[in-house]
Amino acid sequence: MSSVQPPSGHSLAKWFFLIDDVRVPAPRQQISEAIVRAQASVPADRVIIRDQNSPSDQAIGDHAPVDLAQGNVFYTVERCDAPPAAPCNLPPKLAFSVDDKVEEVLTGTQTGQSLFDLFALPAGRTLFRDYESPNDHAVSLTESVQFAEGPVFYTRGATVDEVEITIDRTPHKVKAGNYSVADLKRIGGVPATLQLDQIVNGVITPLPETATVCVEGGEVFISHPRDACSS
Repeated sequence: MSSVQPPSGHSLAKWFFLIDDVRVPAPRQQISEAIVRAQASVPADRVIIRDQNSPSDQAIGDHAPVDLAQGNVFYTVERCDAPPAAPCNLPPKLAFSVDDKVEEVLTGTQTGQSLFDLFALPAGRTLFRDYESPNDHAVSLTESVQFAEGPVFYTRGATVDEVEITIDRTPHKVKAGNYSVADLKRIGGVPATLQLDQIVNGVITPLPETATVCVEGGEVFISHPRDACSS
């Protein structure tokens, strides 16, 4: 087992496990059955099972090593009902956490947008991956998010360094910086199927879906249905 190395300037990512539907913080990615048992107050007459959404779920042996990157969802059963401590080749359930809420998935590859959708996060929030560090990482909507790099996230809203932009005649407060077209559509509640344009010095400038806009404050955007020549 090996821990995923964090980006430069970050400490290791925070981890947790879900056991019998209870969220329990973990001290690190690689722990042991004994730590799971102690932190979740699992009695000695019950066995810890890694949930792989299968009749062949894997029992965790007493004091066995546990790599949470290989699945952090568990449940317990009476010892007399426990399956053998044998490996299961099916994909395990994975639990992501945002603002201490938990959602289970079967795929470890997400995006900022898919996490926004999964947790029904409100527009205007910024998603951060939570590290054991003051330098947490802001996640854009289009960024790939890998479970093995850490499943704990939180959101933050408005701050004093915000500027105002206008999308479809509605003002929005955002932090100055670079925004993808997908980010701007999310902020403005613009359907993904619509074309987004920027008005620059009175001139309507169509924005490609792959464009990035440097927002400094005062920018104006409008959306409209795509015409037959739009791509």
